[in-house]
This record gives sequence, C-alpha cells and structure tokens, in this order.
Amino acid sequence: MASGLTAETAAQARDRIGGETAGGAGVVDAADLQKRSLNKMEDALRGQPGLAVETQFSGTSQARFVMRGSGVAGTPPTRGVRLLVDDMPMTLPDGHFLPQNIDTRAVDHIEVYRGAASISRNIGSLGGTINFATPTGRSAPHFYGRVEGGSFETWREHLAAAYAAENADLYVSGTMGSQNGFQFRTGEEAWFANANFGIRLADPLETRFYFLGSEIDGELAGTISKRLCDFDPTAVNPVGVAPNVRVDLPFRDIMVNRVGNRTVWRQDDHEIEAAVWWLYSDYRAFRPRATEGLDFVSNATGGDLDYRFDGDIGGAKDTFEFGLHPYVEWRDMRRIQLNFGEPGLLQSDHDVDTGFYAATLENRLWLTRRLSLVTALQAVHHYRDIQENYNLATQPPVPGKVPPPGSVAPPAQRFFHYDALNPKAALMYEFTDDILAFAAISRTYEPPLADDLLGSAARQGRLVGAKITQLRAQNAVTVEAGTRGKAGPVHWDVTWYRSWIEDELIRTRPPAGPDVTLNSETGTIHHGVELALDATLAEGLFADGAEVGERDRVDFRLAYTWSECYFDEDPLYFQNEIPAIPPHLFVADMTYSHPCGFYVGVSADWMPEPYPVDYANTLHTDPYVLCGVRAGYQRPRGVSVFVDLSNVFDQECISGVSPLSGLDGTVTPDTPALFPGPGFAVRAGLEVRF
Repeated sequence: MASGLTAETAAQARDRIGGETAGGAGVVDAADLQKRSLNKMEDALRGQPGLAVETQFSGTSQARFVMRGSGVAGTPPTRGVRLLVDDMPMTLPDGHFLPQNIDTRAVDHIEVYRGAASISRNIGSLGGTINFATPTGRSAPHFYGRVEGGSFETWREHLAAAYAAENADLYVSGTMGSQNGFQFRTGEEAWFANANFGIRLADPLETRFYFLGSEIDGELAGTISKRLCDFDPTAVNPVGVAPNVRVDLPFRDIMVNRVGNRTVWRQDDHEIEAAVWWLYSDYRAFRPRATEGLDFVSNATGGDLDYRFDGDIGGAKDTFEFGLHPYVEWRDMRRIQLNFGEPGLLQSDHDVDTGFYAATLENRLWLTRRLSLVTALQAVHHYRDIQENYNLATQPPVPGKVPPPGSVAPPAQRFFHYDALNPKAALMYEFTDDILAFAAISRTYEPPLADDLLGSAARQGRLVGAKITQLRAQNAVTVEAGTRGKAGPVHWDVTWYRSWIEDELIRTRPPAGPDVTLNSETGTIHHGVELALDATLAEGLFADGAEVGERDRVDFRLAYTWSECYFDEDPLYFQNEIPAIPPHLFVADMTYSHPCGFYVGVSADWMPEPYPVDYANTLHTDPYVLCGVRAGYQRPRGVSVFVDLSNVFDQECISGVSPLSGLDGTVTPDTPALFPGPGFAVRAGLEVRF
C-alpha cells in the first residue's frame, strides 16, 4: 500500500506486482536512479519495456509517453497514458496531463502498468498507467542533498529531510533547476516541492497527508525539418516559431499544486482504503508554430474508496477487491492571439467541465495451489460539458482581450457522454514461488480530450479560435501472455500482446490548417513484444568476501521492445504504420560495482530501424546508436559522487516527432516535424546523506 506508516518500498512493490499482476508491469528503484543524471523524464524511465519516452523541445519537460503504441499525439503531449503520484492522479479527468510537473528526484520507486495490468488505476487510457511513489519519513534518510550540473548550463539542486517517531513520520523535499537547453530557445527554470505526513491513529487505522507543488517557466523551440536537423540540430526552423513572437519571451508557464489524503483501515483479512485529492493547474503556453496561445485554469477533485478481502471460497483461496473512483474537473479555457510577444485578441473562451465515475471489481480465485483465475470489470461513465462563451471562428473580431458586452452571440453548450463496461479475464500459473506465467484478455476504453472536441480551425486563410466537434471514444480488445521470474542470477519479464482498436483517436495536421483530432475510419492493430532481462554475469572478480555484499559484481540489464502498429485497410492510410513509434528499441546497461562503493558502467540505446514521421509514411527518421558511460562512488551514508556522459560519440538522433497527415505529398525533408535529440553531454553530481 502507498499509505499510512507502512508505505511500500521498492522491493515490496516489486514483489507485489510480480506476484499479483496479470499483465505486463515493472518497477523502477530510485536506488538505481541515483547513479545517473536525472535531467529529463526519460532518464527516470529509461529501460522500461513497452514504453518509449520521447523528449520534445529538448528540455527537461514536455515528454511524450508512448506505451504499447498509445500516446502518439501532438504538442502538448497528451492521451494514452495515465500518470499518478502516490496513487493519486496528475492526469486531469479527460486524460490531459503535464508530466513536466513531476519531480523525478523525489521518488522512492516508479510502478509501470502496461495496458489493463491494473484495472483500478487504468481508467480512461489505452496504453497504461505510471505511478510515481514518493519516499516517506520511514523509507528516506534523515537528510539527503544532491547537486548536479553540466552541459547546456544545466543545474539542479535537491534537498530532502525525513523524521520518524513511533506513531508518526514526516518527509519534505524541494528541487530547483535551470538550463539553456541543447536546442536554441529551450531555456527553462523550474522548482518543485513535495511533502507527506503519516500518523497511526489506532492499531488498525493509519492516515497520510500529501502535498506537491511545482512551476515550470521555459521557452518552446518547436519542431524543425529533417534537412535542418541533419545540418544543425541546435537551430530553430524559421517557420517553427511565430514571426510576431519576441525571441526572449518565455513560451510556457505551468503551475501545478496538489493536496491529498490517504487513510487505511486493516482488520484481520479486511482492508478499506480511502483517498481524496484536489489538483490545481494554471497553464499558459504560447505555441511556437502558431500565432495563438493557450491559457487555462483547472480545478480537479476526486477520490478512491477501495475494499479488499483475503479469504477463501469453499476452501479455495480467494482475493476480492471493489473500488469506487469519482473524479471531476472545472476548467476555464481560452485561446489568445499573440501580438509581438504580448497577449492580444481573445480568440475563444470556453467553460469546460469534465469527469468520470468508475466502479471496479477484481477477484482472484486459486483453482489449484498454483493455478488461479482472475476476473475483473470496470464500469465507467465519462462526460464532457463544454460551454462556448466566445468564439472568433463564428463571430467578427473584437478588439481587446475581452469582447465588449453585447458584441458576441449567446453562449453555445454541448454535452458529450461516454459509457463503457470493460471486462478482463486471466489465468495465472506459478511454476515455482519465483516463476509465474499468465494469459489475459481485456478491454480498455478512452474518450477524447476536451481539447480534441474543441479542436482548431482555419477560415479564409486566417487563424481563428476553437470550434466544437464530435468524436467517438476509442476502445481496444487486447490478448496477451507472458512470464516473469528469476532463476539463480537471472531475472526476466517477457510479455506478448495484440490489440484490436476501434475508432483510434488520431491527432494530426492535415495538408491545410492547424492540428485536428479525428477517429480512424477503420480499425488499427497494435502488436508487440516486451522484454526485460537482468543478470549478474560475474561475482568475486577482485573482492571475494564470504558474504554477497562483500563481493564485487558485474550486472547486465537489457530492455527490448518490438512494436508493430498499423492501420487495418483505412481508406486514406491503407495499412500504413502509425508514426512516432519505433519498431525496435534496445536499451542495455553493463555495470561493475565494488563493495567499497565504486562503480563504472556503459550503456547503449539502439534503434535499428527508422519509423515514419507522417501517417502517409512519406518521411522517416534515421536509425541511431547512442552510447553512454557513467562512474561514481556511492555509499549508504556520507558523501557520494557521480559523473554521467551521454551520447559520447555525439551522434545525431531524433528524440520525437509531431505526427503530420502527409496526404497530397505535403511532408518533405523540409517540413518542420521533428524534435532533435541532444548531442554529447557530460553531467556530474554530488550527494550527501545521513
């Protein structure tokens, strides 16, 4: 559990997920993260099979999460993956999320659930769920400080303190950082704060209060063309930045605050867990490829009420879980024209209410001592209530930010409702206590974002505000099978899956006009294999003590993802590949560790085949191999140091793309649609803990 005084550690989470999850899932331990630079979100999630984290704007933020082929969207990156911190959402109820406002330095471990691996967490997303678990006063050191800096004028400072008494504990942390960025106009300043306080009210009753706050202030460079990326990946395409925007204007200012509480009551075989939270977001972003800015303020509140019973049915072991999950939001959403770097004409103004009400049931019945049957059901009602107060697309321009009274038409209001029943069934077989296999079939369901329904439109060659459109929810039926376990020094996790998706939501830029979201006319297929392999290759090479902790060792890790995602006889795109999804991705690390604390390691990220930039598959990225080296001295107490060299051979690569239509030959090597990956970088850091 992530609550009370007994919050899970990384090892406990790994045991729980490995033994209870009928689907692809994994855990990232913060102890491994502390041995490397944490400049970007993909640094924290690197090496998770089935998940590609792609940098946009070459900064520490705006990461796109592509999980099992879901999450391919424009900018800002949205849809496909649900993000949680301490099992409470950072994703808004409609699926919009702001990953840059999660502090990867204030993490005890990260849980990755692919597809419907966790049906109570995966509400409203096809790809899966990622949960960032923060430390507590019982799992963190009394004091922890970390400073790191390096290339591109990157600087990060993190301080944390923890206290634990018999019936209470406290954890607080803060992070500040800045960078100029690899690409021109990708500077950024950021701060983060995290805190939680746990108390035992009685022997069976525990509660924990959570707070997080963050603000990101930075520039957005936009996409560049493939030709320019080959010539100078640090440059900014002239058509990628609005011509009337000042160079020194911060393009993005995002503030996110969240408070929450989680309370657990345990008695014998019964457990009740209740959580409530309030999430506040203030988002202002002036998009680099348009002459408009997006400005919204969101207040979202929700809760979870879960009941779990561990018992038996007719002498057979049984685990039953039931949950209620309401989550609602109120959003004031405006688009504002830019006037030489300053807010100008109001283009549109909408009041947006979104939310969902979900109930989940999950039961695991042991048919024999080693064979168990998992059945689950998710019932959910989503809604989007959009009131159009003003829209330049349907009315003549009005000078000033706010249109004068009486100058606009009466407000228009639209309601959208999406209801679904999402079942899951799985068989799990434990060959031994350490080796498990599973096979599952499940349905997942994801409605469109509020921003998808608003969309953008161009009229008579003039950029205009939003208009409300009709879209269907996307849904998928997935079959998967896999095995995970350990044998001697080898740990593995292998999953095969195939998804049949109806009405997949495609966000793209057509041959003329700005971005739009459409439903695919026919179905799409997402198919792949996810592999994680950890092995100790050697022990006792130069230090051969009697105990395991007194020996040096060489460890090897490999993560491999094969993805095949394509249209199924679409009238426009035939059987084309869906863009922005690497077909093969290898991530490998080899590390030598000495019991004195010294370690040195090498890494490689290999994408052997290109992937398409556009839905017409007319332009592709290039393959790459990125190599890294890291070394350091790490002790459980006292001072630790590290140095991290990435892309040591300074290879050019594409870290992400903004998918375009490509119809009518509109995508060429001169089309701005790519985000360049950073070149050679060196970062070093120092840690103090006691």
